Parts: sequence; C-alpha cells; structure tokens
Amino acid sequence: MFEWDPFEEFDRIEKRMRESFKKLFSEVEDEFSTVQGMPMHVKDENNELVIKAELPGFEKQDIGVRLTENSVEIAAHKKEQRQEQSEKMFKLEKKMNAVRRAITLPEMIDSKNAKVDFDKGVLTIRAPKKTARKIKEEVRTK
Repeated sequence: MFEWDPFEEFDRIEKRMRESFKKLFSEVEDEFSTVQGMPMHVKDENNELVIKAELPGFEKQDIGVRLTENSVEIAAHKKEQRQEQSEKMFKLEKKMNAVRRAITLPEMIDSKNAKVDFDKGVLTIRAPKKTARKIKEEVRTK
C-alpha cells in the first residue's frame, strides 16, 4: 500500500518555490547591476581614502559629487540630441543617460579638504582621513 505524507509534498513545493525565487531575483539583480553602470573602488592609502568611479562617456560638467564625513554620492547626467533633416525626411533623436551611486565610507574623512579630479572617464576623489584627535575636537566644539 502507498503511504502519502502531505508534509513531504509541502517540502518539495517549498523547495521548488525557493529555487524559482532565487533564480528570478538573481536575474533581476544582474539587470540592476548593469543599469547602475558605475563601478567604484575605495582604497585606503595611509592618511587618505582614494575613491575612484568609472564614468565613460560623461564630461566633467555632467558630474556632481557630494561628500560628507562618512559617505560619498556621485551623480552623472547627460542629455544628447541629434537631428537629421533632408528634403523628405526629418529625424530628431533624444537620449538621456544618468547614473547615481552613494556609498558609506569605511573611515571618517575631512570632506572640506578633499580633492576631486576627472580624467579620461575616471573620477578620482582624494579625501584626508580624520584622526581620532580631530573627531574629538569637533565633538567638543559642537
């Protein structure tokens, strides 16, 4: 005689659902990571943090940077317009490209003395790290 265990069936269904959701969310995550399109690297170099962001296709005037003592936000926005016209044809194309990324930094920085440079599609931010003494002084003055 055949013995049916309903809980075993529930376990099988739950396992299939988990696998389906895992596959679905990994595909969605892949899509968003390609849309994000701004690889960033943070490197600790002795007394400063060096943050690099790759922004190919953007110009210096397209980019905005916001620094706080523990975070960096980079946004780039570019609009392009191309127009073609002949006797019987008119074509106007508009394209917008925008990326934004914000991260929390691993150390406190002196955002007022940070240096920002943009060269050949790479944004480089050099921000001096705050020492424990500097942080205590700021706390006392507030």
